[in-house]
Amino acid sequence: MVMVKDLTELTLRDLWREVKDEEDWWGEINERTLNMVKLTLEGSLEEELLEELQVSRYQRSRTHSILKVVEEELIDVMVNGCEYARDEIRKPVFICVSLDPYSEDEEDRRYSLKVKKALESRQFPVYSSLDASIKALSNIYKYSMRFRLG
Repeated sequence: MVMVKDLTELTLRDLWREVKDEEDWWGEINERTLNMVKLTLEGSLEEELLEELQVSRYQRSRTHSILKVVEEELIDVMVNGCEYARDEIRKPVFICVSLDPYSEDEEDRRYSLKVKKALESRQFPVYSSLDASIKALSNIYKYSMRFRLG
């Protein structure tokens, strides 16, 4: 338990210990300033991206090609992560990619199909619903239990 001195017991030296030195004071100011600048930049970049992406559905924007590259990189990172989990860590990987035929978002369907094909090309089981992937995992578990108990 920390004991706090009574104000009448404090000396001048005790009071000066409470005053921040110049480095601590500027360090705190600089940290706050950097956080404010960071928040301001993040907000303006987010606004610019939203403004850029609000083009018509079939209209090409200048960020379209950039988004394609990012999309390819994202798919590659996902597939590599799944391969790492399966091959290095030896964990089962079950993937669910839902291809909604009634979706009006053509880009979403195209992206889902691209992800599905990329994962299937690397021999990952891809299921159309979460229910189907859980059933497959359950069947593998039941099958493995037969050999453990038998």
